[in-house]
Amino acid sequence: MIRKSIVIIFHIVLLVASNLGAASLEVTARNIADNQQAYSISFGTITGAASFINAEQYIELNMVAYTDVPLWQMDIYTDNGSGQPGHQKGGLINVANNNGRLPLSWKVSTTNAPSLSGNPNNAGMGWYWLKDKNDIDIPGTSANESWSAAQAGRYTTVCYGGVNKAYLNDGAVAPSSLNVFVQGDFTDVPAGEYRGTIWFEMYPVLAVSSITIQHAPINSIVGDKNRFFVRAEMSSSWDILWANLHYRIDSGSWQVKRMSMAASVKSTRATGIIEPAELKGASSLEYAIETYDGWNDPCWWASKTTPQTVTIVKAMLYNGMVAGELTIPDGNPEDGATLLNIPPGALNGPVDISIRQLDVNSVPVNSYGIAGYSDKPFNAYDFLPDGLVFNIPVTMTLLYYDLDNDGLVELPDGTETQVNETDLLIAWWDSFQWRMLGGVVDTALNTVTIQTNHFCIYAVFAGAPASADFYRPKEKIITPATPGDNDFATFDGLAGSDFSITIFDMSGRKVRTIAYPSLPQWDGKDDGAAVVESGVYIYQFEADVNGSIKRISGTITVAK
Repeated sequence: MIRKSIVIIFHIVLLVASNLGAASLEVTARNIADNQQAYSISFGTITGAASFINAEQYIELNMVAYTDVPLWQMDIYTDNGSGQPGHQKGGLINVANNNGRLPLSWKVSTTNAPSLSGNPNNAGMGWYWLKDKNDIDIPGTSANESWSAAQAGRYTTVCYGGVNKAYLNDGAVAPSSLNVFVQGDFTDVPAGEYRGTIWFEMYPVLAVSSITIQHAPINSIVGDKNRFFVRAEMSSSWDILWANLHYRIDSGSWQVKRMSMAASVKSTRATGIIEPAELKGASSLEYAIETYDGWNDPCWWASKTTPQTVTIVKAMLYNGMVAGELTIPDGNPEDGATLLNIPPGALNGPVDISIRQLDVNSVPVNSYGIAGYSDKPFNAYDFLPDGLVFNIPVTMTLLYYDLDNDGLVELPDGTETQVNETDLLIAWWDSFQWRMLGGVVDTALNTVTIQTNHFCIYAVFAGAPASADFYRPKEKIITPATPGDNDFATFDGLAGSDFSITIFDMSGRKVRTIAYPSLPQWDGKDDGAAVVESGVYIYQFEADVNGSIKRISGTITVAK
């Protein structure tokens, strides 16, 4: 079997739009052996079985980029006409019958002696199938193999650029002189002589939009113990190739981290993370976001000269609060937040309130020793002034961390645990031990919410109540007639649940019913809001004890 192939024509299409700067392109064939000028590209005479064979010549391209075009592109292709049989029409055509086809592939290089190993079936070798402008998709295939798909994916692109600049299709800077090498796939190609034309088309791309970055700026965070998250939505007419988070801490040196993102797509979310170890002791952070799509110049949200500044504070101060919502910003704008909602009437007058995040390693551990409870809290806050009592309940929401959204809680420093977020509850420190309140878990916002009536240290713990004693009030005696001192008894673990507590005197007469959404506390008053007489009172309620609903009872002494 004898097969001959030759490319005898290189055709240049140079499009210049009106009012756009001029560009030029020269194409020259050269022998690979001696770099001397040639007038065609040939594979010579191929005998016997063969597969991929490199041509004996390469194509030297000398170009001058457009001087006033924001985006231009140079494509390589054949144009064999729609009359060719089959869905794929690229390559050289059999001279005798005008039907047989020799598929070609191409590779661009900045040197005239690159490695020519591999073929377009080997990923990462730089070879691409030479597409024909008349190629259409092959029915039944998963990939769109048409000319339009190849052009959109840049498999046809030798280089591209903007005003006085050029890049290869992998984003590397392209010099004004490039070299294109050609390869033929002789597998199952019948004997005969094959010829054809390779076209180079350099043209302005006028309809490509620029990159856009959408990001909600972060102005301040409380504490230096959290991971700081920067997330941004990015989009372009072309695939986003990468995104960088540039940042510096306390006006130090600029650092850069590659942001994680989905595989290169036209619209993606990128995430950059600064770890707590980097933020320890810091008072400020500056950041900017950079992304690149391989076509436009790198796009910035803010910049290193005008960055976004984040203030890192130890506590949030709210002066003269009477009512309203107080929010504690953390380093992640896409989850919930620790917050306090004070309804009108909860305070008698303006109060200066401070909320400070605590180091979970510095607060007391859980003293119950109940199996299933974590000894260390997942988050803790000190609400000041300590001991402040509200006239009516306030709503408190504490944040926990599940940044990878796997349903398992993380410590503030990012350490993964095996605690399920649905098992979380809020506790308060009574100066001697943790009092488990309960709470409503929001797994979408990563928060636990309760109602409470006083300030102290509150923390997020995990576990499930295991005994009746867990729920019983630790206060055996209350003195409601002495405001501010031992005013109420708290039933632990019931906050956020559909509870109902009944209080009886020793004769069995019902004195008070306390039910959700009220707080699970008794303040020594009857249903008419009058302080009861001194004496012993019986409480009864139902709760989950080791997986079964049990009736729990006990006594509380009221002393006026």
